[in-house]
Amino acid sequence: MTIPALERYKVARDNAWQWRRELGLVKKLSLSLGMACLVGLLAQARIPLPWTPIPITGQTFGVLLAAVLLGSGGAE
Repeated sequence: MTIPALERYKVARDNAWQWRRELGLVKKLSLSLGMACLVGLLAQARIPLPWTPIPITGQTFGVLLAAVLLGSGGAE
């Protein structure tokens, strides 16, 4: 009996993020603090653009990375 592609995807997704569900409170808080520090550090990295006074910063990448790693707290 074969498993449909969607079921295989769901199983792989659950296995990939299982480590996040098993974290304790202290580890979750330290991961959140680390992500906040990373976003703060990446906000200092900037790439000036010649046609606009507003530079591109690494803050956007840091926020997206934090969102992927931390996930949503209410959905679990």
